[in-house]
Amino acid sequence: MRNRALVLAMLLAGCGAAGTTVREPPPPPPRPEPARLVVAVVIDQLGWATLERYLPELDEDGALRRLAREGVHRRVVYQHAGTYTAAGHASIHTGVSPRVHGVMANEVHDPERGAIASCDDGAHAIFGMDDAFASPSLLRAPTVADALRAAHPDARIVAVSLKDRGSVIPGGQRPDAVVFWDKGHATFTTSDYYTDAPWPWLTAFLEAHPTPLTAWTPGDPARLEALLGPDARAGEGGLGFCATFPHDPRATDAPGGAFRGTPQSTEHLLDLARAAVEHYEMGRDDVPDLLSISISGTDYVGHAFGYGSWEYLDDLVRVDRALGAFLRELEAGVGPVAVLVTSDHGHADIAEATEGGGRIVPEPFAAELDAVLDHAYGDGEWVVAFEEPFVYLSAAGRAHDGAIEQHLLPYLRAREGVARAYDARRIPGDLADAADPIDGLVYESVATDPPGDVFVVPAEGWFVDDDEPFDAGASHGTPYAYDREVAVLFAGPGVAPARDDAPLDQRRVARTIAALLGIEGPPNAPDPL
Repeated sequence: MRNRALVLAMLLAGCGAAGTTVREPPPPPPRPEPARLVVAVVIDQLGWATLERYLPELDEDGALRRLAREGVHRRVVYQHAGTYTAAGHASIHTGVSPRVHGVMANEVHDPERGAIASCDDGAHAIFGMDDAFASPSLLRAPTVADALRAAHPDARIVAVSLKDRGSVIPGGQRPDAVVFWDKGHATFTTSDYYTDAPWPWLTAFLEAHPTPLTAWTPGDPARLEALLGPDARAGEGGLGFCATFPHDPRATDAPGGAFRGTPQSTEHLLDLARAAVEHYEMGRDDVPDLLSISISGTDYVGHAFGYGSWEYLDDLVRVDRALGAFLRELEAGVGPVAVLVTSDHGHADIAEATEGGGRIVPEPFAAELDAVLDHAYGDGEWVVAFEEPFVYLSAAGRAHDGAIEQHLLPYLRAREGVARAYDARRIPGDLADAADPIDGLVYESVATDPPGDVFVVPAEGWFVDDDEPFDAGASHGTPYAYDREVAVLFAGPGVAPARDDAPLDQRRVARTIAALLGIEGPPNAPDPL
């Protein structure tokens, strides 16, 4: 399968539904000078086209315009269909697809516990949370962090995010610290995989930096209206917020959850990163260190309001501004650092702003499919859940040989809002030499032991909406260009400015981070950008 990426790239030519043609890699560029500190940033849910649209609106000295001006600016394309946060982070940091790294979904269905996070191993408890666990045991491929630890045992490796998957995955198997958000208590936490008790430095940070649960108001309403039109759009609203500004987490039923969808959450996250850099003395010696920051707030805002909203642009402006200030402070403290910024996936806009768009809501969707099997086999519990992209059957449902092939697949393939449906367990064999581009992307999305039974691909403009209210918001998770294309911007010692808009294989990002660190990077990952 060594040449599969090139074959798939050729097949994608002219295929508007699945995406863009990926250019064959040129010879590897000269390796940049290794930096003492590399900061790998994921801005969750920032598509290529959206960044191109909004980049001129960002501050001149913000992180993104500065990196675009002083560093390398590339367009990359994910090589899998299931464009989810967990899968994207794993592909960024391992350089392989979900078929290899094994991270196929954000959440999976557990017969005893229901929906659980993909990094929930059921063994390593999260401090302060009930029946919640986290570790990197889900990863079947080594990360950049693992390669760094092998090359430099004394390196400092820290990963922070609002999402557990946004820090657990980048941290790899042996980080110094991994921190994520506990929405129930509106605080940062970790799991006992990493430490027997929360680190004193983290406890001190939380005591000194209370969660800023304050109202979010737009920075420049007149400018936002001139660019985007009125604040209110049909289909906006989520996280307990109404469709228009202001948005106050304290006025919601779940302030710690709503807080994630405000610019303040990113500012708080970067304060945490500052504390970690200080405590671990990152970038202070000749051993390269890796700081991974996954900015989740953009994803929460994008889900609630869509990328065409006032909220999304206002949040992006503040996130970019805060990240720019953070990087300048790092440089003032430790000298030149290397920085790479990318995204784990793109996004669709709200369905109401998309011609022919729509939403698939998991619970009624699962009930609909259960009714299909009721009609075939009589009343029973045949379909137990839909956790995208997988439909999960009960043991009784699996016992019927024809449940998938004879009933569910024909129904799904004819249903509005569904483009493709596959028997998940047959994907590794049936699609190994697929000629169809979407089939090829689905093949790269599924390991040999998928957690569910049927893999569902939404139609173009459609998405799965698993956040209340179910008649609002936007999402991602499809094989189309708007979900698969993202930017990569990086700069640092020895990196010459360059821009190339030709689409490149996203899996090359892992070894790009490794090159900035001066190491080889994960095995099986393609050459750096």
